[in-house]
Amino acid sequence: MAILPDLLRVQLQSHFASQQQIRNTFHIAKPGAGIVLGPELTTIGNALDSLLVDPYRHMLTPLDFYDGLQVSQVRAAADPTTPIEEVSIPHVLIGTAAISRGLPTQITTVLRLKTGLASRRYRGRMFLPGPSYSGDLTGQGINLTSTWATSVKAFADVLAGGFDGAATPWTGDLSGWLISVYSRAADLASEAPTAAEVSAYQMDPLVHWLDSRGKGA
Repeated sequence: MAILPDLLRVQLQSHFASQQQIRNTFHIAKPGAGIVLGPELTTIGNALDSLLVDPYRHMLTPLDFYDGLQVSQVRAAADPTTPIEEVSIPHVLIGTAAISRGLPTQITTVLRLKTGLASRRYRGRMFLPGPSYSGDLTGQGINLTSTWATSVKAFADVLAGGFDGAATPWTGDLSGWLISVYSRAADLASEAPTAAEVSAYQMDPLVHWLDSRGKGA
């Protein structure tokens, strides 16, 4: 099938003052949803945006911008040119972190998404906007008692409402949708499952360096 049923791709979009873009992507799945079309994509996009916009902005400084959210269908790996539908929920909103950026934008925080499957195919990662000042760090690690770490955890806790077995599951237009790790390799090999539900997260205690985050526009 050219478009995968029961699965959507979600991308949070932002940029630094340098105009360097940041893209954080995850997938959501819902058995029986089928192929989701435009109007429902918009409904789901608006619901996700309402849920995530504030906690995501707390990870951005007042010099950074939250640009919005995009939700799209997922094309099968074997059909890379298949047209897909996607919708964008645009914004131009400044970050709400209390402290302006004093650290290089290349420093990033990794949020690991864990599934119940051991294969590396089903391990997800999100390279979030990084800490903004020296007090957020301790050596090469994150100061887990800092305001920054608290903001990352708050964002992750909102995501956790979409985890398999969540204590407080998403409701309304997001009811039944679960954050999942999509494996392109499994899809291409026609191996099941194509996507596995996420059941937990871990904030990597070490910071990571992404050269691409320092390149500007």
